[in-house]
Amino acid sequence: MPAPSEPYPVLFDVDYPARLGRFSTAFRLLFILPAWVYGWILANLLNSALLAGWIAVFFRRKYPAWLFSATSGVAGYNARVWSYGALLTDRFPSFEPSGSPVHLEFDEPPNDHLSRWRVLLWKLVLLVPHAVVLSFLMIAVFVVVFIAWFAILFTGTYPRGMFAFVTGIQRWYWRVFAYLASFNDRYPPFGLAAEAGPASNASTITGGVIGLLATGGMVTLIVVGAIIAPGVHSEEIDYAGLQRGVADTEIYVVENAPRGEILFQLSRVHDPGDELVGVLDLDPHDRVVVFEWYIGTIDRSAEVESARVRLDYEDGDGRDTVTALFVTAGDTIAPLRITSDQVTTIRAVFVIPQRAQPTELRWRPGFGPGFKYIFE
Repeated sequence: MPAPSEPYPVLFDVDYPARLGRFSTAFRLLFILPAWVYGWILANLLNSALLAGWIAVFFRRKYPAWLFSATSGVAGYNARVWSYGALLTDRFPSFEPSGSPVHLEFDEPPNDHLSRWRVLLWKLVLLVPHAVVLSFLMIAVFVVVFIAWFAILFTGTYPRGMFAFVTGIQRWYWRVFAYLASFNDRYPPFGLAAEAGPASNASTITGGVIGLLATGGMVTLIVVGAIIAPGVHSEEIDYAGLQRGVADTEIYVVENAPRGEILFQLSRVHDPGDELVGVLDLDPHDRVVVFEWYIGTIDRSAEVESARVRLDYEDGDGRDTVTALFVTAGDTIAPLRITSDQVTTIRAVFVIPQRAQPTELRWRPGFGPGFKYIFE
């Protein structure tokens, strides 16, 4: 472990401005928009560059110099955009770092000394505590910048304490970025100070334990949620009986307490249903099929979308799937909302070949786990 006095191999600082322009500050959100869009594009490219860097470190134990130059350059531009947006400077983000009051420098990655195994998962686990703390601190940053905005409008200066805090949080972020990108293997410190060095062994071990516990807890919640979550409601239905409106279909209750319940029942199919959809100009080889549901809402509303309703069928050419041409509730075409304490009939309209036989109807509405009807 490096000596405590050795600085962390990332330098970030912003020159404190004696005065800041009130006009530029007042309309900063408007002025920053072009730079933000460009930075967003670069940030997406940066994600791919990070993956390329991890692969190189895993196989070669070193970070390609050209990739480091490109990645650190993009990071520098984004740091200038971030600082401009946080009101730390009036200087519009430049493509070149020279002359900018925002300084971000990364030490070059050590040659043949980077750990390939930390890249796989261990670094992500170690950084969980940093991610949690930084998430809360970023909320504080937004509050501080908002207050500083008023201070600059009235006084023309950024309060030094607030300036140091916002700068320190960004310094912390870029240290975490450098570690995650595998520019180095030195665990970043939990601190804002510029002179802070790599974290101690105790901090690294603590971060690893917390990260493992948090990761294990998250995996456990996902597994338990998948086990206890209700599955898709599946029902086998006599299609001929459904055509006559006498099929013994279930009334399914979607419970969502304390927000209420939804009663859901497939009631009938009109096949052919051409007389219900006279506005369609059908091909002679096609026919219309219309499914009907009764839906009742109790103390809540429900969203309905056509794209979520699909019908499987078989014909002479094999199996195929078609999405509902449209879904209606009364005279309203989806997307639509069924209001609270309303009972209505939902109709899903499909166009399928004349000789096709419907085999399965699926609906994943905006409520409940979804419904699947298998026709016999």
